[in-house]
Amino acid sequence: MTTTEAGRLEPISRRPWSTVLAALPTAAMRWLWADPSGVVQRDDLPPRAPMTTHVWGWGQETWVRLRVDLDDAVGAVLRPGADGPGTAVTYCRYAATVRDGREVAAGMLHPDDLQGREMTILQVTGRAAMAFLDVGPGKRAKSPQGAD
Repeated sequence: MTTTEAGRLEPISRRPWSTVLAALPTAAMRWLWADPSGVVQRDDLPPRAPMTTHVWGWGQETWVRLRVDLDDAVGAVLRPGADGPGTAVTYCRYAATVRDGREVAAGMLHPDDLQGREMTILQVTGRAAMAFLDVGPGKRAKSPQGAD
């Protein structure tokens, strides 16, 4: 199911990782990125930029997307609703499922706690088109019949 909603997008200009960390919402956030060791999901961000291209964060009514370039990052914070700081945007909310680790293409990357999890993709439309992720509180999607 897809829904379209109004939100506010707050840009994070390109700056050193440590400066980005100081500007991010951190209360009750979860963070996700893929580095050479695989997919990493944590409650905090490392003090040095991870070796990755993108970092996604989600918390209660807050989503973060960062593009990492060596020791710098650029990105945005998305919040629902028409009021508040930032630019008014429209975004679509899509339900999805993290691939099952038994699939060869995904098996090495996804830690066990992510496999088969329900998630939400929030796609901002228009000039500021970008995607945000929300892997949620750990709810597992139902396995297709006969998959186990």
